[in-house]
Amino acid sequence: MGFLGRLFSGSKPSDAAIGAAVLLSERTPVDLDEVARRLASRGREVGWENGLLTLGDVQVTILQGLPAMPAPLLDELASSAWWWEDAKEACRGHAQVVAVQVAEGRGDRVTRRRAVSDVAALVARVAPAVAVVWNDAAGLYEAPVFCEHVEAAAADEAPTAFWISLRIAEVGRRRVFVSTGLSAFAHREIEIDVPPRNAEDFARVLHDLFRIIVLRGGRMTVGQTLQLSEQLGLRVVEVGASSLPGRPDVIQLAVV
Repeated sequence: MGFLGRLFSGSKPSDAAIGAAVLLSERTPVDLDEVARRLASRGREVGWENGLLTLGDVQVTILQGLPAMPAPLLDELASSAWWWEDAKEACRGHAQVVAVQVAEGRGDRVTRRRAVSDVAALVARVAPAVAVVWNDAAGLYEAPVFCEHVEAAAADEAPTAFWISLRIAEVGRRRVFVSTGLSAFAHREIEIDVPPRNAEDFARVLHDLFRIIVLRGGRMTVGQTLQLSEQLGLRVVEVGASSLPGRPDVIQLAVV
């Protein structure tokens, strides 16, 4: 079950939806007319009526005034957000959640997620946002960082770094990068040992790989070597059991 389903128990946002949740520090209503105006000012084909925003052929539902995230769920997300050191403190005490979602099956996977990203980023710009949660990835991101990256993405690119998260799991004496979100694009998740140095740089390289997979297509096969730079190659070791319980089989990668 995705984040939205766990948060609202299926009573409001659909668990089958592609979605993001924007955490706000105040309970004042979001000016959704302003969100629609800003989208239109960027040359987007926009329709807006009764909480339903249409971007081209994609219909985006915006639900505001939803209750704050339960502390246990916030703690779970924040503890996995190694890229944001003070996530728990920054999000504690937020006043409400605004859910942005698109139903599965309308438009291609990238177009639908790009629509959710664009709308969520504008909600975070016009309202006092502290964080954005991406449902598919169970990723918690600082609101200004999310907005900057979404706005900077070119028309033929996409902010895939937020659609696919990389958590660090402790497996015995190993530290393992574990992806979450590739399965939303009909790919297996990946796992690979965290390097002893420069873990953040290595994560950026992996996100570059994810962007290629998502936007350009292609499949990884056992024995394949992926030459990501002159200095770095990754080998597809096997498709097998995850290092973590309860996950489907994953692709195990290793540095060569």
